[in-house]
Amino acid sequence: MTLRDEAGTLVASESGYASLDVVRVGEVSPFTILFFSEVGDWSTYEVTVEASEANFLESYRDFEVISSSGTTGDFWAYEIVGEIRNTGSQDAEFVQILVILNNTDGQIIGTDFTYWDFDKVTAGGTSPFTILVSYTSEDDIDHYELLVEGSTVD
Repeated sequence: MTLRDEAGTLVASESGYASLDVVRVGEVSPFTILFFSEVGDWSTYEVTVEASEANFLESYRDFEVISSSGTTGDFWAYEIVGEIRNTGSQDAEFVQILVILNNTDGQIIGTDFTYWDFDKVTAGGTSPFTILVSYTSEDDIDHYELLVEGSTVD
């Protein structure tokens, strides 16, 4: 991502990664770009996306969000608690739950993730989860979307 001022001069540049391990054709993935040094005034941004074909196993996506609710938590974080189920026929590991926060205009205003509470979850198993999003204004949050992916157990 590059940030430029009104004259088109480069102000800052930084890179990051998609939050999903594998982004399938037609899918979207949240991402976060952190600027580690102070950024001056900027007026435009440009995002350049690079991708390559995955050379490893496809991510496992046979999950269902059974329940979830979001509220302002401690320390000005937005807290989402819920439960998910492995609906597939395979045991899963390294399960990641991602959240995308949206405002009333549908714009993405925050994203974060957590990992499933267990090392391995058998087919049909469930797990509670909590995601703490470092976001400071609950009033702007209209809705959120949860994405879940993991790996199959060898």
